[in-house]
Amino acid sequence: MSARILDGEAFASQIHRETASRVTALAQRGITPRLVFIRVGEDPASRAYVSRKETRAKEVGITSHTMVLPESTPLATLLREIDTLNADPKVHGILIQSPLPSGLPNDQVYARVSPAKDVDGFHPVNFGKLLLGDPTGFLPCTPAGILEILRLGKIPTKGKHAVVVGRGQIVGRPLAVLLARKSAHADCTVTLAHSSTPNLPSITRQADILIGALGRPHFLTPDHVQPGATVIDVGVNRIADASNPRGYRLVGGCGLCLRPNDRRSNHPKSRWRRPHDHRTSSFQYSPCRRDYPFMSTSRADGRSPSDLRPLSFTWDIAPQAVGSILLKCGKTEVICTASVEEVVPRWMKEKGVAGGWLTAEYSMLPASTSSRKARDSARGKVDGRSTEIQRLLGRSLRAVTDLTALGPRSLWIDCDVLSADGGTRTTAITGACLALRRAIERLQLSGKMTADPLRTPVAAISVGLLNNQPLLDLNYPEDRDAQVDMNVVM
Repeated sequence: MSARILDGEAFASQIHRETASRVTALAQRGITPRLVFIRVGEDPASRAYVSRKETRAKEVGITSHTMVLPESTPLATLLREIDTLNADPKVHGILIQSPLPSGLPNDQVYARVSPAKDVDGFHPVNFGKLLLGDPTGFLPCTPAGILEILRLGKIPTKGKHAVVVGRGQIVGRPLAVLLARKSAHADCTVTLAHSSTPNLPSITRQADILIGALGRPHFLTPDHVQPGATVIDVGVNRIADASNPRGYRLVGGCGLCLRPNDRRSNHPKSRWRRPHDHRTSSFQYSPCRRDYPFMSTSRADGRSPSDLRPLSFTWDIAPQAVGSILLKCGKTEVICTASVEEVVPRWMKEKGVAGGWLTAEYSMLPASTSSRKARDSARGKVDGRSTEIQRLLGRSLRAVTDLTALGPRSLWIDCDVLSADGGTRTTAITGACLALRRAIERLQLSGKMTADPLRTPVAAISVGLLNNQPLLDLNYPEDRDAQVDMNVVM
């Protein structure tokens, strides 16, 4: 049975074409994806690697910039630079080129990158999302690339036995998790082995899919492979080669994985093979990651799927109210005011219910939307949507409030929408709780209330599914076009 080469360069070219199309679509909405590479020191391999990444990014229309710092850069300086990039809304992705100089702790540096911009998937939050199967996190580049090779190579994976040789944090461990996930182009039975695994060939010969992710040249040999297996070589190793002008050549970790023009590449042991040469390097350099938030979602404001809109607070916006706040969530603005009446509803008196009452009202001002919204008073009744939101507001607040501790009084929370761009009810719930908190503090200061009736704060956020992409904190266009959405009060 002849071997078939899985051509990484051809696969990368296909993904590049798809990515260039998505970048063009983003440009039409005024969004230009921007990556920043951070290279510390002048390691020749790192210089070449980053240069290739920049070239690939430019080819598909992604703007990139390389920040070069001297090898002697203190940790505090590097972390400050990362913080600046984290805060820059025009930067969508940050990549720290490894290896870092010996004096810089990798874990601490990688963890400093915002999870929303950690396109290498090294941050603990993204690694945790990988383990949980949360699709909003970044996937590590090489493991994600291997799944793309299986997909584009049309390699059957469901129920197949995949053996990953190598337990590193960058490739082996995350790859084992990805292959085991119940999803397309995965759903494998996975064995994670390494160089110290006893009788390794007896394990690897059981593999339908064998992946070498060790840092040792030609560690895996034909004796490790069963006939018809798929072999993917992830290793990048430099070995001496006097015939090469550079004095060395790059090889993989699989001794059977030879160059396409090597006649031994038709070794009958392996039906599917991917040699480590310039072709695979082209795939690994590909900047067209499908899990980049700015590539995988059409959010017009540039947010990643898990990003909240900017929040801002203006306290005591209504001086006559016992508590008030103007809460801005992106372009949505809601004024929440708290008023106190030293009476309780008639039904509480008639039934002899102790304590007080807490309720809320909600309305949208006429100019809060692009077309004027008629006032409820003009119609003679509150519309169904406002009634539903008022009930949600009141029930959310009462769920966290000890009504008996209010004393014989009623608290009214009025939420008026100044500007609506999605999430008005969730913004109203969050703002209502803050206005209530302010009112309670002032009642306590005045001596009218002793105990704190608010057991715990409450807030709300919207979630939805748009084009099969889970999104957090939907704006109006996203809410309008979502396949499904819901509001979470917590």
